[in-house]
Amino acid sequence: MAVIEASDGNLYGATLGLIAGGGSSELFRITTSGQYTLLRIMNFGLDGGCPCILVRGSDGNIYGTAVSGGVTGGGRLQ
Repeated sequence: MAVIEASDGNLYGATLGLIAGGGSSELFRITTSGQYTLLRIMNFGLDGGCPCILVRGSDGNIYGTAVSGGVTGGGRLQ
């Protein structure tokens, strides 16, 4: 799991979905007070799977890449 602090002060992260075990990767947000919010359950066939590498762009947005899955089998940039 990777967690990164965004310009809004919240922490964002991605979980590892184990496709063989039927699990999906998930993207989430945690506030500094500990409130957890699930942002997206990734569809392996459309989005790909994690481990996702998250980075904060110079525009303040969080970007990430997925491995495997997706339309072409190479993951998808979100």
